[in-house]
Order: sequence, then structure tokens, then C-alpha cells
Amino acid sequence: MQDGVLVVDLNGVVRGHNAQVTRLAGRFRPDARRHAPAEFSSTLHDYWRRWQENVAEPLPPFKVESTQRLLNVRLVRIGFGLNGGTLIYLEDLGRAQAEAQQMKLAAMGRLTASIAHEVRNPLSAINQAAQLLDEDGAVAPEGQRLLKMIRNNTKRIDRIVGEILALNRRDRQQPEPIELREFLAAMTEEIMQAEKMPPGAITLHVPAELTISFDRGHLNQITWNLIRNAWQHCQHKPGSIRISARAGYMGDAVICELADDGPGIPADRRGQIFEPFFTTRPGGTGLGLYIARELADANGGALELLPKGPGAQFRFTLEGAGVPATMTEKEA
Repeated sequence: MQDGVLVVDLNGVVRGHNAQVTRLAGRFRPDARRHAPAEFSSTLHDYWRRWQENVAEPLPPFKVESTQRLLNVRLVRIGFGLNGGTLIYLEDLGRAQAEAQQMKLAAMGRLTASIAHEVRNPLSAINQAAQLLDEDGAVAPEGQRLLKMIRNNTKRIDRIVGEILALNRRDRQQPEPIELREFLAAMTEEIMQAEKMPPGAITLHVPAELTISFDRGHLNQITWNLIRNAWQHCQHKPGSIRISARAGYMGDAVICELADDGPGIPADRRGQIFEPFFTTRPGGTGLGLYIARELADANGGALELLPKGPGAQFRFTLEGAGVPATMTEKEA
């Protein structure tokens, strides 16, 4: 059964639930004496209470912090009198969204195959012609500016095509165990050199014991896109970009957060930043964050923008591999 189901009696005690509930909403706290909906989610308990008072009140979907699942809640009364109770159904809205996404990506795959042939070949010819004109000295000095514009724009188009083609490879992931701190230390050093960042621009707070299961190439691209995006908007000072990680509450997930000291994202644009081709930076492709979230989703992870500030703060939830089960978010 795809939906999670809880059986709750008149006193608000959970009398039974299926395995899907644990996957969608989380496990009971080990110190819980009475299994109430609140032991899974305080929001879920609040929904049950509100429904008891008014069965007609609409209950919007909500996201569970520990599992990062977006759930739709449906309640049905069962039994009568003292033997009555409530069935609580939990529907994973992310599953329906994933199915729609698969259809969209299938169409994207067919499009990118055509783009690779129809765009990159003539683009290469244009770039080579500009390079030959520059080397032959056939262009007057005042025309060098135009040649530079040609080369810069061909590179930009080639980068857009390359990023779109990356989406076509999202479903070819090869997950492997990765020690997160070692990976991030190596990646940040490489990115700092490539982007000419000053020493100490990026700070890491990542415990050594965190290990994730992820496609290494996809993780490279996600990390690069997030850090490059943060560097374009931060103050370019030591510690302007902060990366931290901790074990998730469930013990089988790892939460990584990246924050910068920039101006942050205006409220009216927060809902658009993960849309393809949306950018506020001149010369930007508008695909970096979109691709990062798509690759995260392809590997069973999740990428979201947090409402915290100042600056922009992203949360990247990954699947753990060998994460200590006793470590909780509070302890980390």
C-alpha cells in the first residue's frame, strides 16, 4: 500500500499503523509512553484535533521535518460510540510529482538529443571561425571587440546546452558511499581555485563520521552549482560561505546546509529560483539551481531554500550510508 495509515482511538492513542507511516512521517520517539499522532508529527496531531472539532475544515498538505516528505492528510471516522475512532491516511504528494517529472524528463531527453546535434555543431564552427580571424590578424583593432563578443556568447550558449544535456543523465546515477567531510574539503579547495576565491572564503563544519550514498559526479555538480551561486551573491569576505552538516533525526539521513552573507532572496522571487532559465544575474543561464535540485531528487535527496536569513540558506538532505543511528539532529 502506497499510503500510510494510522488507526487512532477516541482518546487520541494510535492503536495501529502500517510500515508506510514510518517511511513517510518518521518513527516514534523511543521515550514515548503513549503513542499519539504527535509522536509522529506535531502537525499531524494538530490536524487530528482540528478534524475532531470540525470535519469540514480543509487540511492543507504539510512537510515532515524528519523525512522531508510532503504529505496530504485525509481522515475518516470509523466505528460508533466507545468503539469509534479515526483512520488517518497519509499520501506522499512527492510520488505523484515524481511521476509527472519522469514524463517531463523523457520529453527533455528527446529534445536534448536534437539540441546536441543541431546547435553544438554550427556553434563550434562559429567559434573556430572567430578564432581563425583573430589569429590571422585579418580583423582591424576596432573589430576585436566584436570578435570577443562572438567568442563569449558562443561559450555561453555551449554552457547552456551542456547544462541541459546534464539533465538527460540524471537517471543514470551510480550511488556509492562517500565520506562527506573529505569530499567537501576536496571540492571546496578545487572550486576556490577555479573561481579565484580568497583563502577562508568557505568554512566547513562537517563531522568526520558522516557518510552518504550518492552518485559522485552528480554530487560534484550540485556542490559546484550551489557554491558558485553563493559566491556570485555574497560579500566575498572570509567566511562568506558557510557549509555545515549533521545526521538527520531518523538516523538514516544526512542534512547539509549552505549559507552565504549576501542580501538574500526577495520574497517575491523565492518561488522562482528553482525554475529553469530563471536568473537575476546578467549572463547567467538560470539552470544551476534547477539542475542541482533535479540531480538531488534523482539520487533520493531533496534540495530546498530555507526561510532563514540574513543571506540565502539552502538545505540539502541526502541518504546516509553508515550514519550512526544514535545521533540526532539535536546532538549534532
